[in-house]
Amino acid sequence: MSRYLVAIQEDEQKWIDMAEGANEALENHYRFNIARADAVIAGRALQPSSTATSLRADDTGGAAVTDGPFVETKEVLGGFYLIEAADDAEALEIAREVPAPFGGLEIRPVQDFGGPTRPPKEQADGLSSYVVLLYVDEARSATMTPEERQDLLARHGAFQAGHDASVLIGDALQQRRT
Repeated sequence: MSRYLVAIQEDEQKWIDMAEGANEALENHYRFNIARADAVIAGRALQPSSTATSLRADDTGGAAVTDGPFVETKEVLGGFYLIEAADDAEALEIAREVPAPFGGLEIRPVQDFGGPTRPPKEQADGLSSYVVLLYVDEARSATMTPEERQDLLARHGAFQAGHDASVLIGDALQQRRT
């Protein structure tokens, strides 16, 4: 089975205003989780984009911190599901059931680096959950040497190992298909 990220991109103001259809959509998410429990690995709704903080690499090798989402658009990442499916067709079949009344979905396969897949861990009581999204320059990523790619994978592995108590699940997405 392959893993896919189903990113829910919606007009968050409609959720904030609890626009018509919002309560029904919440109920439909609940029903989706029950109906697709065999495929859903993880899924969460996100706090409004106004609560986001972004880090961007700077020229000194550090990171500049800014308030707000990485990209400002009308439709923002409002939630996600990490699912397992046999192939792209099954992933799309499952994704069609995800309620997104105020926007749409992006379905991306998760990269398989050949290592063991770690099941998501349970969140410790009293802690808040955060989603850390890594934005990549796909043109630069496509030109990486095998050594650079291996170094990057090692650094991600070290990050997860160093923060094992905090990282519930982590995966890389495949590049967008054109």
